[in-house]
Amino acid sequence: MTELAKFPVTVAVRRRAKPDSVDALMKWGRDLCATARDHPGFIGSDLSVRGQGATSELVIGLSFDTSASLASWERSQRRVEHLASSHMLTEGPVIGMTVADFDRGIFGGRPGQVAVAPPRWQTAVAVWLALFPAAVLLNSLVMPRLPNLPVALSTLVSTALLVPFVVWAGVPTVHRVWERVARICSAE
Repeated sequence: MTELAKFPVTVAVRRRAKPDSVDALMKWGRDLCATARDHPGFIGSDLSVRGQGATSELVIGLSFDTSASLASWERSQRRVEHLASSHMLTEGPVIGMTVADFDRGIFGGRPGQVAVAPPRWQTAVAVWLALFPAAVLLNSLVMPRLPNLPVALSTLVSTALLVPFVVWAGVPTVHRVWERVARICSAE
Protein backbone atom coordinates (compact mmCIF):
# COMPACT_ATOMS: atom_id res chain seq x y z
CA MET A 1 0.00 0.00 0.00
CA THR A 2 1.35 3.44 -0.89
CA GLU A 3 1.79 6.01 1.84
CA LEU A 4 -0.20 9.23 1.55
CA ALA A 5 1.76 12.43 1.10
CA LYS A 6 2.13 14.48 4.27
CA PHE A 7 1.55 18.21 4.00
CA PRO A 8 1.67 20.99 6.58
CA VAL A 9 -1.73 22.17 7.80
CA THR A 10 -2.95 25.34 9.45
CA VAL A 11 -5.98 25.84 11.64
CA ALA A 12 -7.36 29.30 12.27
CA VAL A 13 -10.04 30.47 14.68
CA ARG A 14 -11.59 33.80 15.40
CA ARG A 15 -12.93 34.96 18.76
CA ARG A 16 -14.71 38.22 19.60
CA ALA A 17 -13.27 39.95 22.68
CA LYS A 18 -15.52 41.33 25.38
CA PRO A 19 -15.16 45.14 25.23
CA ASP A 20 -12.97 45.38 28.32
CA SER A 21 -10.90 42.25 27.59
CA VAL A 22 -9.01 42.98 24.35
CA ASP A 23 -5.56 43.17 25.97
CA ALA A 24 -6.21 40.14 28.20
CA LEU A 25 -7.43 38.13 25.19
CA MET A 26 -4.31 39.09 23.23
CA LYS A 27 -2.15 37.83 26.12
CA TRP A 28 -4.25 34.65 26.25
CA GLY A 29 -3.66 34.17 22.51
CA ARG A 30 0.11 34.65 22.90
CA ASP A 31 0.08 32.09 25.72
CA LEU A 32 -1.87 29.64 23.54
CA CYS A 33 0.71 30.02 20.76
CA ALA A 34 3.52 29.46 23.30
CA THR A 35 1.76 26.33 24.57
CA ALA A 36 1.34 25.02 21.01
CA ARG A 37 5.04 25.68 20.33
CA ASP A 38 5.94 22.79 22.66
CA HIS A 39 3.63 20.31 20.90
CA PRO A 40 5.20 17.77 18.51
CA GLY A 41 4.90 18.81 14.85
CA PHE A 42 4.35 22.51 15.57
CA ILE A 43 5.65 24.75 12.75
CA GLY A 44 4.47 28.27 13.53
CA SER A 45 1.71 30.59 14.66
CA ASP A 46 0.13 33.89 13.75
CA LEU A 47 -1.86 36.18 15.97
CA SER A 48 -3.73 39.32 14.92
CA VAL A 49 -6.52 41.58 16.08
CA ARG A 50 -9.21 42.72 13.67
CA GLY A 51 -11.47 45.66 14.41
CA GLN A 52 -11.42 48.05 17.36
CA GLY A 53 -13.21 48.47 20.66
CA ALA A 54 -16.48 46.57 20.89
CA THR A 55 -15.84 44.80 17.59
CA SER A 56 -12.30 43.57 18.33
CA GLU A 57 -11.69 40.00 17.23
CA LEU A 58 -8.62 37.88 17.83
CA VAL A 59 -7.56 35.65 14.94
CA ILE A 60 -5.17 32.82 15.80
CA GLY A 61 -3.50 30.60 13.23
CA LEU A 62 -1.49 27.51 14.22
CA SER A 63 0.49 25.43 11.72
CA PHE A 64 1.62 21.83 12.15
CA ASP A 65 3.72 19.55 9.97
CA THR A 66 0.87 17.05 9.32
CA SER A 67 -2.85 16.71 9.92
CA ALA A 68 -2.04 13.98 12.47
CA SER A 69 0.04 16.47 14.50
CA LEU A 70 -2.81 19.00 14.34
CA ALA A 71 -5.33 16.38 15.43
CA SER A 72 -3.04 15.40 18.31
CA TRP A 73 -2.82 19.08 19.37
CA GLU A 74 -6.60 19.48 19.19
CA ARG A 75 -7.06 16.46 21.50
CA SER A 76 -4.31 17.51 23.93
CA GLN A 77 -5.19 18.27 27.54
CA ARG A 78 -3.04 21.44 27.51
CA ARG A 79 -5.10 22.87 24.63
CA VAL A 80 -8.43 21.93 26.25
CA GLU A 81 -7.41 23.56 29.54
CA HIS A 82 -6.16 26.68 27.80
CA LEU A 83 -9.34 27.04 25.73
CA ALA A 84 -11.47 26.73 28.86
CA SER A 85 -9.73 29.77 30.32
CA SER A 86 -10.87 32.01 27.43
CA HIS A 87 -14.60 32.02 28.16
CA MET A 88 -14.35 34.95 30.57
CA LEU A 89 -12.62 37.06 27.88
CA THR A 90 -14.81 36.36 24.84
CA GLU A 91 -18.36 36.54 23.62
CA GLY A 92 -20.11 34.77 20.79
CA PRO A 93 -19.18 31.47 19.18
CA VAL A 94 -15.74 30.22 18.22
CA ILE A 95 -15.57 30.57 14.44
CA GLY A 96 -13.32 28.20 12.52
CA MET A 97 -11.74 29.84 9.49
CA THR A 98 -10.39 28.65 6.16
CA VAL A 99 -7.65 30.22 4.07
CA ALA A 100 -10.31 31.87 1.91
CA ASP A 101 -11.67 33.71 4.98
CA PHE A 102 -8.57 35.87 5.18
CA ASP A 103 -9.35 37.61 1.90
CA ARG A 104 -13.11 37.40 1.82
CA GLY A 105 -15.77 40.02 1.77
CA ILE A 106 -19.29 40.29 0.49
CA PHE A 107 -18.38 38.27 -2.60
CA GLY A 108 -17.36 35.19 -0.62
CA GLY A 109 -19.82 34.90 2.24
CA ARG A 110 -19.18 34.91 5.96
CA PRO A 111 -16.07 33.46 7.63
CA GLY A 112 -16.48 29.77 8.37
CA GLN A 113 -18.80 29.24 5.41
CA VAL A 114 -17.88 27.74 2.08
CA ALA A 115 -16.89 30.43 -0.40
CA VAL A 116 -19.20 30.72 -3.38
CA ALA A 117 -18.15 32.56 -6.51
CA PRO A 118 -20.31 35.62 -7.15
CA PRO A 119 -22.54 35.72 -10.21
CA ARG A 120 -20.67 36.88 -13.33
CA TRP A 121 -22.76 40.04 -13.57
CA GLN A 122 -21.60 41.02 -10.05
CA THR A 123 -17.95 40.48 -10.97
CA ALA A 124 -18.43 42.46 -14.18
CA VAL A 125 -20.02 45.37 -12.30
CA ALA A 126 -17.21 45.39 -9.71
CA VAL A 127 -14.52 45.44 -12.40
CA TRP A 128 -16.33 48.12 -14.39
CA LEU A 129 -16.78 50.31 -11.29
CA ALA A 130 -13.04 50.03 -10.63
CA LEU A 131 -11.98 50.48 -14.25
CA PHE A 132 -14.17 53.37 -15.42
CA PRO A 133 -12.86 56.20 -13.21
CA ALA A 134 -9.26 55.07 -13.70
CA ALA A 135 -9.71 54.93 -17.48
CA VAL A 136 -11.28 58.41 -17.54
CA LEU A 137 -8.37 59.85 -15.55
CA LEU A 138 -5.80 58.07 -17.69
CA ASN A 139 -7.40 59.16 -20.95
CA SER A 140 -7.80 62.76 -19.85
CA LEU A 141 -4.50 63.30 -18.03
CA VAL A 142 -1.85 60.93 -19.41
CA MET A 143 -2.78 59.92 -22.94
CA PRO A 144 -3.04 63.49 -24.34
CA ARG A 145 0.64 63.91 -23.42
CA LEU A 146 1.49 60.95 -25.69
CA PRO A 147 -0.31 61.96 -28.92
CA ASN A 148 2.03 60.48 -31.51
CA LEU A 149 2.26 56.94 -30.17
CA PRO A 150 1.16 54.11 -32.45
CA VAL A 151 -2.09 52.44 -31.36
CA ALA A 152 -0.35 49.26 -30.14
CA LEU A 153 2.14 51.21 -28.00
CA SER A 154 -0.60 53.52 -26.69
CA THR A 155 -2.65 50.44 -25.71
CA LEU A 156 0.41 48.89 -24.06
CA VAL A 157 0.99 52.02 -21.96
CA SER A 158 -2.66 52.37 -20.95
CA THR A 159 -3.12 48.71 -20.00
CA ALA A 160 0.23 48.62 -18.16
CA LEU A 161 -1.07 51.45 -15.98
CA LEU A 162 -4.72 50.42 -15.68
CA VAL A 163 -4.53 46.69 -14.99
CA PRO A 164 -2.30 46.83 -11.88
CA PHE A 165 -4.32 49.74 -10.51
CA VAL A 166 -7.63 47.95 -11.05
CA VAL A 167 -6.38 44.63 -9.62
CA TRP A 168 -4.58 45.94 -6.53
CA ALA A 169 -6.48 49.13 -5.71
CA GLY A 170 -9.69 49.55 -7.71
CA VAL A 171 -11.46 46.22 -7.22
CA PRO A 172 -10.49 45.89 -3.52
CA THR A 173 -11.86 49.41 -2.94
CA VAL A 174 -15.09 48.53 -4.73
CA HIS A 175 -15.38 45.39 -2.57
CA ARG A 176 -14.88 47.37 0.66
CA VAL A 177 -17.51 49.95 -0.34
CA TRP A 178 -19.86 47.17 -1.46
CA GLU A 179 -19.43 45.46 1.94
CA ARG A 180 -20.21 48.68 3.83
CA VAL A 181 -23.33 49.28 1.75
CA ALA A 182 -24.44 45.66 2.30
CA ARG A 183 -23.89 45.97 6.08
CA ILE A 184 -25.87 49.21 6.21
CA CYS A 185 -28.70 47.72 4.17
CA SER A 186 -28.82 44.53 6.26
CA ALA A 187 -28.87 46.54 9.52
CA GLU A 188 -32.03 48.40 8.48
